[in-house]
Amino acid sequence: MRTKPRPPAGPWPRQGRGHYEGYGGGIRTTRRGSGTGVEAWNGAGTRGRSLATTRASRDRDRALDFVPLHLPLPLTPSATEEEEEGRRGYRHLRDSREVLGLEAALAVVDRLHRKGHEALFAGGWVRDRLLLLDGKGEQATGARVGPSAAGLCETSVDGSEALLSPRVPLSFLDVDVATSASDQDVLGIFPHTSHFTDNRIKTVVVVDDTRGGTNTEVTCFRGRDPKSPKQDAELRDFTCNALFYDVVREEVRDYLGGEGISDCVARRLRCVGRPQDRFREDPCRLMRAVRLAATLDFAIEPRTLEAIRSEECQGWLEDVSKERLFIEVVKGSKSNRAWAKSLRLLSSTGLAGHVFPEISPEDFERAAEVAHEVALLLAGAELPGQIGFEDSGLVTGVRLGALLPAEASDFQDYKDLGMRAGCPKRYKKDILCMRLLADLEARTGGSDWRAVSPGELNSLLEFYANEPNVVGSCLCFYSRMVSLSRSPGEGADFLERHAAQRRGMERAIRMKRANERTLTSRDLEAEGIAPGPEMGRLLGVAQALSAQENIFDAGALLERLKASEHWATTP
Repeated sequence: MRTKPRPPAGPWPRQGRGHYEGYGGGIRTTRRGSGTGVEAWNGAGTRGRSLATTRASRDRDRALDFVPLHLPLPLTPSATEEEEEGRRGYRHLRDSREVLGLEAALAVVDRLHRKGHEALFAGGWVRDRLLLLDGKGEQATGARVGPSAAGLCETSVDGSEALLSPRVPLSFLDVDVATSASDQDVLGIFPHTSHFTDNRIKTVVVVDDTRGGTNTEVTCFRGRDPKSPKQDAELRDFTCNALFYDVVREEVRDYLGGEGISDCVARRLRCVGRPQDRFREDPCRLMRAVRLAATLDFAIEPRTLEAIRSEECQGWLEDVSKERLFIEVVKGSKSNRAWAKSLRLLSSTGLAGHVFPEISPEDFERAAEVAHEVALLLAGAELPGQIGFEDSGLVTGVRLGALLPAEASDFQDYKDLGMRAGCPKRYKKDILCMRLLADLEARTGGSDWRAVSPGELNSLLEFYANEPNVVGSCLCFYSRMVSLSRSPGEGADFLERHAAQRRGMERAIRMKRANERTLTSRDLEAEGIAPGPEMGRLLGVAQALSAQENIFDAGALLERLKASEHWATTP
């Protein structure tokens, strides 16, 4: 029996080309022949009048942002008509490389269904679709969520609260699947394309080689047998993460009586059930709460916040590795908007001392004050992307650099910060910034680095531009300048003084990199160099030659390398 939902507040805004955003009125899209009809659901849960009907070609459909189409799953010659018919229940975004992750996840769900198992999209993907966030956790342009969850839900036959879904944005590729199948069942269904992640919730990572090696994490329903999505939801960390999306019925399911949906709409972070129980199960959830509250711009519900601040819950962090805690801080540093809030929450809750015990609350506050300046810096410093290098360690290095004490005077402080914080190896090159900082110390005689002239800084950046890890060092140097500031104004002055040099550097890199190809291991293999230490040595030499002699063409660099004494010593 369906409960009668109240009408949503509002009118909901219209977003381009007939696309309706928001979830008021339970708007969903239907197919009528070659056209597309958008229908509303009235208060009784029955179909109302048509809001819009178009008769457009497939090309026209694909031009829309979120058009429901049949997923073109690869059909084998032995596929039966029944199997093919089952696939038609899926609708997806336009066929493009941007949705490989989504297609891979839908293919996993399809296969699990055909083997008789229940399978649903779960967790963060569903939450972000409700919030209309993009893949970086930032609010999508023009997006908004209704002021109330009233009128958005109806009770399904299984007792869950179902949110009738409109054409949800399916651009976020990190899609997790929850299933009634056991981990051994999943390994049996995907024998050649999966591996088991040994954790307490039994996750299998399915690798889809037909879609560029896209990974889909498949997790067994939590709880006792017989397992169900309701039990799974009740054992998840936060209500906003305890949501599921049924790709066949095209609806979001909330098994917590509507708490998950209402908390998303109210932008509220709440533990599922008793907060102490959830934090005892996994103490790392304390750090995750801060990270989610900052990146999603949620307010932490009072009972949850009280538990986070309690000595009892924080005492359990002693059993968690420093690396796991550090990873949560790293994830919270990826959004410019969230970094200042993350720092303040870490400080006000007392969690900062568990990750950075040597950093005082005053330094955290100072770093939060200059966080907006670091955000401006990152918005203009596009060096990594311009040279084709992407690594979250770069951003991490910049933001963590601002945490250094104002009186820090040498690059050893970066090393100490990384070591004591349990910094994983993959981030250390970018966070420590050893080479550039050592060079700067030598050039300035250990004096205040804010005295470095714009011209000298520009030459340093130009010299190091071809070394990807050192690009991170350059960015960290800017952050270091800001962090040394006793007041936010000094950091702003520094950025302003060097803005022209930074823009000039970026333009130069764009021009140099426009038509070039970097020397790679394949080039050396073609010359008979086998993979191994010798190849690594030669690639390092090539990188140094490129930086020292301004050689930016792969062919020319290879010839220069072969003419050098380093090539002559190659066995």
